[in-house]
Amino acid sequence: MVFGLTALSVYLAGFKYVGGADTAPNELLPIAVLQQGRLDFNEFFGADAALPRNYVRVNGRVVSFVPIVPGLLNVPVHVVASWLGMTAEPTVLAKWTCALVTAASVAMMYLALLNVCATWRGAAVMTGLYGFATCAWSVAANALWQHGPSLLFLSGALVFLLNPSSRWLPLAGFFLGLAVFNRPTNVVFALPLVVYVMAHQRARLPLFAVALAVPLIAMATYSQVYWGSILALGQGQGWKGTHGTLRTGFDGPLLPDLAGLLVSPGRGLFIFSPIFLFSVAGLAWVRTRAVYPYLAIGALAHLIVLAKWNIWWGGWSFGYRLLMEMIPALMVFLALAWEHIVVPKRAWRPAFLAAAALSVYIHGLGAYFYPSGWNGSPENVDVNPARVWQVRDTELSRCQSMLIKSVAKRAPAFLKPARVAARL
Repeated sequence: MVFGLTALSVYLAGFKYVGGADTAPNELLPIAVLQQGRLDFNEFFGADAALPRNYVRVNGRVVSFVPIVPGLLNVPVHVVASWLGMTAEPTVLAKWTCALVTAASVAMMYLALLNVCATWRGAAVMTGLYGFATCAWSVAANALWQHGPSLLFLSGALVFLLNPSSRWLPLAGFFLGLAVFNRPTNVVFALPLVVYVMAHQRARLPLFAVALAVPLIAMATYSQVYWGSILALGQGQGWKGTHGTLRTGFDGPLLPDLAGLLVSPGRGLFIFSPIFLFSVAGLAWVRTRAVYPYLAIGALAHLIVLAKWNIWWGGWSFGYRLLMEMIPALMVFLALAWEHIVVPKRAWRPAFLAAAALSVYIHGLGAYFYPSGWNGSPENVDVNPARVWQVRDTELSRCQSMLIKSVAKRAPAFLKPARVAARL
């Protein structure tokens, strides 16, 4: 609880929200639910009105192109605001929701890491890095994407899967089902973990399967009623098609896109969170517990799937947004590195501290100074995604320039250079 509340206080500092077309349905869905009792958006758009991106008409209904789980998680905040008699813009309430959801994932991550680290202090250090050295802070806590709920559900599943003796282990199935409903690509994590339960927790399998089925049945029902087919998987995004002006599909060049996802200056995982380099080292100890190899398989599968995705850079966003579902698994491997490398071998501590400090600094920049305008200027990154390989002019360099200007503006007068009037 302490870790979640601490994270929440930081996430709400400055109260910045960076939504857009991809988050708009999640911001409006609670209004449709509470006022009309429906999961469509007919009340917002006329019968013949042109629809903005991420809304489509299906059988006379205007439905969200993206899954509705983040929007459903947004409902309680609207209920509380209504109960308190408060009137607020949907984006203001969405900020509260995304901050609360991400903070809840921080609390879940601490509970999960208690089963990995030898002491609660080690789990606390790792949890701090999860909350502030990753895109959980810079992205998930600042807009109501699908990623925040994914972090919550996947971390929740790990709470139980990393404690195989727990009587509550079947609840992991419920969290994994929610993760898939929220973002269907999370199936790459769910499937290996289902296999783990089948292979190593057979006595728990029936209850696990029932818990898993509940959210999946809900997804199938929503898909059938609002999309006309359970194969829609609760969203409009198919295997191939278009999203806005971009062609979608899983036929991208694997190796170049992998490089872009991992080390490009504009989107690279190891550039924006260099602390995850230690997660790679932690993979050497995945055989120390039965569940770890399955978790590693899920993380690798997710990386490959996103590398094959045509829009691998994630459109207009900060850092490695599309890889965020890997963060819970990477934190487990980071905790293994902490226990087996950093704690027993002092020579590694300076490098670990440097990587941790740099990661926190980078995501602090993102949390407070993104967007910097880099995604759209001097050229739209969606038109020319090769821009993510620029070295001189980057998202981070622009955010840092904004930080320097902000500090200079707020500096006491005696620290500012005196202005000498020119004499003619």
